Amino acid sequence: MSGITFTGSSGRNYSYLIFDPTNERQMLQSGANYAFAADDRLPIFFAATDNLKRSFLRDNKELWELAQDVHGATLLLIHPGAERGASAREQEKIDLIERYHPPLNSRASELR
Repeated sequence: MSGITFTGSSGRNYSYLIFDPTNERQMLQSGANYAFAADDRLPIFFAATDNLKRSFLRDNKELWELAQDVHGATLLLIHPGAERGASAREQEKIDLIERYHPPLNSRASELR
């Protein structure tokens, strides 16, 4: 599995793996950070969750479809991290949003 490294506003690097979004059977049911990106690898959305499968397939399914249709998303990127805990995953998400300002993170807060 190949990957992408994103650098947060803090200067910290986070390594994400490219994951096939159609491979639902292999999707983690544990804590992780994840991102949507287009082929240019610029992030469109960052999220932190305690259950990747539920968050991606249920909670943010509409955002994934919007990311594909409007922003050309083709990549689901994951940073597994059940052992890091919810607080660390949330801090990672904030760090990356502050650096990249992905378009769907503001949209996600509007939809909730």
